[in-house]
Amino acid sequence: MDPDKFVENAFKGMTEGAITTFKKDLKQYIERFKSGDLAFIENTETIKEIENNRKKPELKLLRRYIKSREYLLQIQIGYHLKELEENKKHKALNQLLDKVYSNWGASGRRIAEISQRGILSRYLGLLLQDANDEKSLEEQINSLLDNLDKYFLFIKAEDKPKDLERKLINKLDANSPNTMIVFSRGKKPVSIAEKTIDSIKNKVLEYNFEMQFEPNTYQRYDFIIKAISHSL
Repeated sequence: MDPDKFVENAFKGMTEGAITTFKKDLKQYIERFKSGDLAFIENTETIKEIENNRKKPELKLLRRYIKSREYLLQIQIGYHLKELEENKKHKALNQLLDKVYSNWGASGRRIAEISQRGILSRYLGLLLQDANDEKSLEEQINSLLDNLDKYFLFIKAEDKPKDLERKLINKLDANSPNTMIVFSRGKKPVSIAEKTIDSIKNKVLEYNFEMQFEPNTYQRYDFIIKAISHSL
């Protein structure tokens, strides 16, 4: 048989047997290519919903101060996590968190979570009250995102107030941050937060304390702020 004819027939046979799979794979590849930095999510509908969050006024404001594309994408994903939580789509929420962790690690997941919980919004509002200038505001926001382990504490139901008190005071002493944020959600974590914060107020006199509470979601936000400045 003519070698060229043999190759042509083999190609035809392969194509006829795999054409459906090939078209499906090609379509998925094109969709992932168009999805760019969000392609790791591998779900076209989810990606579209996340991209719709670009229109949020808060994100437009944050773009003025946050230059990292990764941070902005993680914040966008956080908005979508909140939507999934409100719609009680817990399986989809956990799957998305796992994908964020696989792609960006623990810090990426944490930024998505603080966005989901509305913590970043509240911190931005706090900064806007007393910001001296745009540059200062940019430095403070990015410093928080760059150093979440230093400036942030999530309280869990199994935490002990005494242990948390020691941990908080150690963080304040070691890092001397101008702002620390403590977040709690749910009856028991909120109760633990209240006991912990009340206990350390008289031990760190160089800091002021501001508490905000969201009754609908039972979330408590404690901002521990150095008296001389709001900058991180």
